[in-house]
Amino acid sequence: SLVPDPAMVALIEELHGAGHALYALSNMGHASIDWLEQHQPFWRFFSGKVVSARVRMMKPEPDIYRYLLVSFDLKAEECLFIDDSPANVAAAQALGIGGMLFIDAAQCRRQLIELGLLPA
Repeated sequence: SLVPDPAMVALIEELHGAGHALYALSNMGHASIDWLEQHQPFWRFFSGKVVSARVRMMKPEPDIYRYLLVSFDLKAEECLFIDDSPANVAAAQALGIGGMLFIDAAQCRRQLIELGLLPA
Protein backbone atom coordinates (compact mmCIF):
# COMPACT_ATOMS: atom_id res chain seq x y z
CA SER A 1 0.00 0.00 0.00
CA LEU A 2 1.17 3.51 -0.70
CA VAL A 3 -0.43 4.75 2.52
CA PRO A 4 1.66 3.67 5.51
CA ASP A 5 -0.01 2.30 8.62
CA PRO A 6 0.76 4.82 11.41
CA ALA A 7 1.14 1.97 13.94
CA MET A 8 3.73 0.30 11.71
CA VAL A 9 5.64 3.54 11.19
CA ALA A 10 5.66 4.03 14.98
CA LEU A 11 7.01 0.49 15.43
CA ILE A 12 9.73 1.10 12.83
CA GLU A 13 10.70 4.30 14.63
CA GLU A 14 10.74 2.46 17.97
CA LEU A 15 13.00 -0.28 16.58
CA HIS A 16 15.32 2.33 15.09
CA GLY A 17 15.37 4.21 18.39
CA ALA A 18 16.29 0.98 20.19
CA GLY A 19 19.44 0.83 18.07
CA HIS A 20 18.42 -1.80 15.53
CA ALA A 21 19.60 -1.45 11.94
CA LEU A 22 16.58 -1.81 9.68
CA TYR A 23 16.58 -2.91 6.05
CA ALA A 24 13.62 -3.03 3.68
CA LEU A 25 13.22 -5.96 1.30
CA SER A 26 10.23 -5.29 -0.90
CA ASN A 27 8.47 -6.75 -3.93
CA MET A 28 7.55 -3.41 -5.43
CA GLY A 29 7.42 -1.86 -8.86
CA HIS A 30 9.36 1.19 -9.98
CA ALA A 31 6.46 3.65 -9.85
CA SER A 32 5.45 2.64 -6.32
CA ILE A 33 8.91 2.80 -4.78
CA ASP A 34 9.71 6.06 -6.57
CA TRP A 35 6.52 7.64 -5.20
CA LEU A 36 7.11 6.33 -1.67
CA GLU A 37 10.71 7.56 -1.61
CA GLN A 38 9.56 11.04 -2.64
CA HIS A 39 6.53 11.31 -0.36
CA GLN A 40 7.10 9.22 2.77
CA PRO A 41 9.67 10.21 5.40
CA PHE A 42 9.82 6.80 7.14
CA TRP A 43 12.75 5.78 4.91
CA ARG A 44 15.07 7.73 7.22
CA PHE A 45 14.77 4.87 9.72
CA PHE A 46 16.21 2.32 7.27
CA SER A 47 19.92 1.69 6.79
CA GLY A 48 19.21 0.29 3.32
CA LYS A 49 16.66 -1.28 1.04
CA VAL A 50 16.40 -3.82 -1.75
CA VAL A 51 13.47 -3.39 -4.13
CA SER A 52 12.54 -6.22 -6.47
CA ALA A 53 12.00 -4.05 -9.55
CA ARG A 54 15.46 -2.54 -9.18
CA VAL A 55 17.32 -5.82 -8.72
CA ARG A 56 15.08 -7.96 -10.96
CA MET A 57 14.54 -10.58 -8.27
CA MET A 58 11.51 -11.24 -6.08
CA LYS A 59 10.69 -12.76 -2.73
CA PRO A 60 10.55 -15.70 -2.10
CA GLU A 61 13.42 -16.38 -4.55
CA PRO A 62 16.50 -17.18 -2.44
CA ASP A 63 18.74 -14.88 -4.49
CA ILE A 64 17.01 -11.69 -3.31
CA TYR A 65 17.70 -12.59 0.33
CA ARG A 66 21.32 -13.37 -0.53
CA TYR A 67 21.54 -10.06 -2.37
CA LEU A 68 20.35 -8.21 0.73
CA LEU A 69 22.84 -10.01 2.97
CA VAL A 70 25.80 -9.42 0.65
CA SER A 71 24.89 -5.83 -0.24
CA PHE A 72 24.81 -4.71 3.36
CA ASP A 73 27.37 -7.16 4.80
CA LEU A 74 24.77 -8.81 7.03
CA LYS A 75 25.07 -12.19 8.74
CA ALA A 76 21.94 -14.31 8.28
CA GLU A 77 22.02 -15.59 11.85
CA GLU A 78 22.00 -12.01 13.18
CA CYS A 79 18.94 -10.98 11.16
CA LEU A 80 15.21 -11.21 11.74
CA PHE A 81 13.03 -11.09 8.63
CA ILE A 82 9.45 -9.92 9.19
CA ASP A 83 6.91 -10.37 6.39
CA ASP A 84 3.19 -10.94 5.94
CA SER A 85 3.73 -13.88 3.57
CA PRO A 86 4.42 -17.31 5.07
CA ALA A 87 6.28 -18.31 1.87
CA ASN A 88 8.59 -15.30 2.15
CA VAL A 89 9.31 -15.99 5.82
CA ALA A 90 10.01 -19.67 5.07
CA ALA A 91 12.40 -18.71 2.27
CA ALA A 92 14.36 -16.45 4.62
CA GLN A 93 14.47 -19.17 7.28
CA ALA A 94 15.78 -21.68 4.73
CA LEU A 95 18.83 -19.41 4.38
CA GLY A 96 19.41 -19.22 8.14
CA ILE A 97 17.65 -15.90 8.66
CA GLY A 98 15.28 -15.68 11.62
CA GLY A 99 11.68 -15.26 10.54
CA MET A 100 8.50 -13.76 11.92
CA LEU A 101 5.10 -13.73 10.27
CA PHE A 102 3.57 -10.25 10.39
CA ILE A 103 -0.13 -10.05 11.25
CA ASP A 104 -0.38 -6.48 12.51
CA ALA A 105 1.80 -3.94 14.31
CA ALA A 106 0.53 -4.86 17.79
CA GLN A 107 1.26 -8.59 17.32
CA CYS A 108 4.64 -7.80 15.82
CA ARG A 109 5.58 -5.54 18.73
CA ARG A 110 4.53 -8.21 21.26
CA GLN A 111 6.72 -10.79 19.55
CA LEU A 112 9.66 -8.38 19.37
CA ILE A 113 9.30 -7.78 23.13
CA GLU A 114 9.20 -11.56 23.72
CA LEU A 115 12.42 -11.89 21.71
CA GLY A 116 14.04 -9.17 23.81
CA LEU A 117 14.38 -6.81 20.86
CA LEU A 118 12.17 -4.11 22.39
CA PRO A 119 11.56 -3.14 26.00
CA ALA A 120 8.20 -4.07 27.52
